[in-house]
Amino acid sequence: MVSSHSVPANLTILRWAREDAGLSLEEAADRANIKPLKPRGQKLGVTPAERLQSIEAGEQPLSSTLLKALAKAYRRPEITFFLPTPPHKEEFLVDFRTVDSKPNSADSPEFAALKRRIISLHKALKDIAEAEEEAPLAFVNSQTSNSSVSSVVAAIRSVLGPDPRKVSKIRNEAEFFKALRDQAQHAGIYVILLGDLGSHHSAISLEEFRGMCISDSLAPMIIINPNDTLKARVFSLLHEICHIFIGVTGYCNEDGMIKSHYDRAQETFCNAVAAEYLVPECELSEENIQEPLIQSIDKIAKKFKVSSIVIARRAKDINKITHTDYNYIVQKYIERARAFKNDMRGGPDANTVMAFHLGKKLVSALMNATSSGYIGFNDVSSLLGISVARLEKVAR
Repeated sequence: MVSSHSVPANLTILRWAREDAGLSLEEAADRANIKPLKPRGQKLGVTPAERLQSIEAGEQPLSSTLLKALAKAYRRPEITFFLPTPPHKEEFLVDFRTVDSKPNSADSPEFAALKRRIISLHKALKDIAEAEEEAPLAFVNSQTSNSSVSSVVAAIRSVLGPDPRKVSKIRNEAEFFKALRDQAQHAGIYVILLGDLGSHHSAISLEEFRGMCISDSLAPMIIINPNDTLKARVFSLLHEICHIFIGVTGYCNEDGMIKSHYDRAQETFCNAVAAEYLVPECELSEENIQEPLIQSIDKIAKKFKVSSIVIARRAKDINKITHTDYNYIVQKYIERARAFKNDMRGGPDANTVMAFHLGKKLVSALMNATSSGYIGFNDVSSLLGISVARLEKVAR
């Protein structure tokens, strides 16, 4: 219920925040749990959306309780609503997402908030790199989407090092992802697992994004949605690494091996590079794919430590299976994905998981920067979305 006491918020920003969050009056009222007003006497009832509309118009007071609820619904700090003008929207991330094979541009309030946090975090890391006079990384933007797939794969291997599957005993995709991630971070790329705003209640779906990268020569950054399967994360990591090598900043939501009818050249190219790195054509050509098809594909996928859909796609591309076979496997893959709940059951405590998601490179860079006086603990806490008290436990 809206009280008679009104807070002096900027109503222009109140409406802007709702529209920027992509919410209708009805959706915003539902998120903020605004109740309808029942008819009284000759007065007609008022719907929640109508109440919010009248508040935005200044016809009804805005209580502090409702402001808190709206700020939470829009994923904005309360102080935002007292600014004289809407904050500057710094958007340099290119949207490569698709929905039903068409470009997608709508963001949920949660994903919009996540992007703001990532942009702020990247700015801080770049400022630290500049303060410490770190040299630019030569491999960033060293290739183009006009380069050959094989040359980009070779360039990636020259920077990251040899394929971990060739030089180490990699037992599963979890170990493969960790080894690739370690190589990327050692080369200078921040690789972060981030898929919510601090709790599962704000989890961001794979339809919003699977992978994201900021191609910057001082602080290249990759963000992987940990709500995805382990096998898919491996492909996303290689896809985003390719983005960095060709100097493209952006985010996408597609499974790289299930191609839509709406394909952007750069996304298609990065998919091809990731696929060739993970499953070289010369090696797959030597594999025997036979009936029963699913079991055969799964066996090869286990060998390469990738998803069955990657193997199926590569096999179709080099004519080892038919298009009909491929479509059949895709359908099975989709059914598996829908049944996927979580690759990790039980496991380590929350602080250990948080440290793993943030990555050693990120935690080390920020904690060293606090020691050098470049940034304060409160700033690090804000950037990472965790309390100051928890920082020490995560950084251990």
